[in-house]
Amino acid sequence: MNKFDENFIFENPSSIAIGNFDGMHLGHQTLLKNYSQNLKKYVLTFNFLFKEKHSDQTFLTSLEDKEYLAKLYGADELLYLNFDETLKNTTADDFIKEYLDKPNIKEIIVGKDFRFGKFGQKDAQYLKEKLKDKSIKIIDLLDDKDGHKISTTEIISLLKEKKVEQVSSLLGRNYLIKGYIEQGLRNGHKIGFPTANIKTIYNYTLPGNGVYATNMIIDGHKYLSMTNIGTHPTISELKKPLVETHIFNFNEEIYNKKIELEFLCFIRPEKKFDSIDDLKKELQNNKNKIIKTYEKNY
Repeated sequence: MNKFDENFIFENPSSIAIGNFDGMHLGHQTLLKNYSQNLKKYVLTFNFLFKEKHSDQTFLTSLEDKEYLAKLYGADELLYLNFDETLKNTTADDFIKEYLDKPNIKEIIVGKDFRFGKFGQKDAQYLKEKLKDKSIKIIDLLDDKDGHKISTTEIISLLKEKKVEQVSSLLGRNYLIKGYIEQGLRNGHKIGFPTANIKTIYNYTLPGNGVYATNMIIDGHKYLSMTNIGTHPTISELKKPLVETHIFNFNEEIYNKKIELEFLCFIRPEKKFDSIDDLKKELQNNKNKIIKTYEKNY
């Protein structure tokens, strides 16, 4: 991964796919299927530093996630620009001059709805008109089953609606977040369902509150698990939601371990039970359902 600045040099004839690529969903993957094979393949994306001040701004993928996924889906290298106030106010013509009008950039790939320049003033067709000496590929991105363009905004909405299986179908893989295991209140231990509390390492979009079937990935190994996102109102209601995962058939010390959590399906909404015994019975039912559905895959 390289920051795309005045010091970066395209040493070989290159193709560059440009976009935000948050989530690297099936629509984004369509762009990466259009590289010409005789060129070095780059993804140019953006690092939204200026939004870090806003705690409610969430994303599907970190910059590191984008790099991994870009290479998984066909790119050789990821380049990024910090989307700060300077870049935000750069005109379309200045953007072309500073970043794209370079001798070894032979091909540029963008989506049909691509906009660039201050206030998104110009479109993909303008790019084609200004860079006549380059191959500009304007790709019509994929639609979902309802005929809508697959978009990051749509996927974030589906996550908040707890529709993680639909999200998986638009990503072409299960939705995944990364984090560290931190010390919790140990309430799960007290009722026979010990949980690992997850502190995410990025401002990921979390699915809506509720219980989910998940995979916990530790040191490269997948463990079937059950994850609650919420404030556990039956035991001691919290002000902010936690991500807590009960890992099946697992009894190791993993505090401070870096982990990945993969969402498989939604099980039930979060609710307040009349008693701890009712909660325990429901958790056991949820666990049995997850094991019956997924254990054959392990």
